[in-house]
Amino acid sequence: MFTSHNQRMASTRLGDLEVEAVGDPDDNGASSPNLARRLDEDLLGKVSALLEDVAKTAVPDDQREKLVQRARALNAQLSEAKEKTKQKFKSTADKLKKHGTELKTTVTKYRRKVITGDPEKRVRDFVKETPVVKTIDKVSFTFGVLALNVIQGIVLKAPSHFGWFYCIIMIPLLAARYYLYKADKFQFFLMDFCYFLNAATALCVFLPGVWDGNLLHVCFVMANGPLAWAIVAWRNSLVFHSLDKVTSVYIHILPPLATYCWRWFPGYESTRQHICTDPQDPSTCSTDMYTAFVYPYAFYLTWQVFYYIVVDVVHSKEFKEDQELQTSLRWLYRSESSATTKVMRHVAVALHLINKDESLQEDTVKGKLSFMVLQFIYTVLTTLPCIVLYQYFWLHTAFLMGISVMVSETKWCRGVATSQLKAFNMTPTHTYVRTLSFPPVAFHRAFQ
Repeated sequence: MFTSHNQRMASTRLGDLEVEAVGDPDDNGASSPNLARRLDEDLLGKVSALLEDVAKTAVPDDQREKLVQRARALNAQLSEAKEKTKQKFKSTADKLKKHGTELKTTVTKYRRKVITGDPEKRVRDFVKETPVVKTIDKVSFTFGVLALNVIQGIVLKAPSHFGWFYCIIMIPLLAARYYLYKADKFQFFLMDFCYFLNAATALCVFLPGVWDGNLLHVCFVMANGPLAWAIVAWRNSLVFHSLDKVTSVYIHILPPLATYCWRWFPGYESTRQHICTDPQDPSTCSTDMYTAFVYPYAFYLTWQVFYYIVVDVVHSKEFKEDQELQTSLRWLYRSESSATTKVMRHVAVALHLINKDESLQEDTVKGKLSFMVLQFIYTVLTTLPCIVLYQYFWLHTAFLMGISVMVSETKWCRGVATSQLKAFNMTPTHTYVRTLSFPPVAFHRAFQ
């Protein structure tokens, strides 16, 4: 009886140790932390004590051998479980260390890119380098400054020639933009409304009587409405060393200046005869609901249909196969952190175009419809003041001056302008940065 009792006790203790070693079979490895806490010297001591008890117990040799084998198997399981746990801890520590290293590398590269423009260039090396100005930067800077002064001279001294100058200067700018945008897969940006309106404005320079003169009204409203306000919405800045930014500014500011010249200055009698009672007297020009709103909106909707057919129908396969191809819609929707995108999303939610928990998606019908609706709302809101600008010279002048100030007051423009002055070993002053607009005297003050 004593022997049987000892056998049962040994079997029971072995069973308890097996449960401690392997854990709950239905726990799917969730008890690994508990197993790690239990794998200590006391547990191994219990196994040794059990082996001694088995050795002292008067049991048949075959039973004793079985118990010894079970104890040894349990001891092997304990050692194996302990080793596996150590490996898991080591693997987890290595992963955490790897992620920490990757995060540090990412932050370092981002900091380098922000400061030096190259994620692989160390800041300490960048500080020691001599500032280098690329040839394209020199050309862009020279062209931008010269063009700005020529624009001022023509508007003030020979406004009747501004239309021709506008057409001439836009040819190389648009050609360069297409070449550069094509290389970066941005060529479909040239389908945007601003380029459509520039083409219409150039047409009015040569054929002002198109559409019985109504196209002149359309160009005036759209150039001084959505096109001019796009300078603010898209944060255009007059950075002379950047050909892309100079082109963007001229694309948005030259059509308003062209309409300003033919609306108010002498020398455009042949143009004003289609919209004024007396071409010699600009005050006789008038507008109504059709020329101020109906025709411009019809013109805009015509472009919207044309844009949809070209981008979403004719070239739809290209956009599906190449996700790097960019349009203004893709660029905005993928730039979720930009202020313009955030405003668009809030407006879309307020108009119930999307739900609060939704984001603007570029490839969905809802996303495309939201973009069209929001663009049209922006167009309507920005065209409302144009009927007043059309009637009052000083209001129109003040409006264009305000837009010019916004071009030069962009924070990005101020920061880059200061850095460029340092590159030329010049003393950066706030006067220089604030006066990058139309008064010619600004450039003299800047270099004094």
